[in-house]
Amino acid sequence: MKLIACAKTNKVLGLHMCGEDSAEILQGYAVAIKAGLTKADLMPR
Repeated sequence: MKLIACAKTNKVLGLHMCGEDSAEILQGYAVAIKAGLTKADLMPR
């Protein structure tokens, strides 16, 4: 998975993913991106 975020705001701009069922996995991330989550919100601590 490749996550693309704004360098200034850390707002997630997009994700790239390849593989079986990747569309299903990315669907949840699409909701998070629409909600305005940042890179820090999505990355494990």
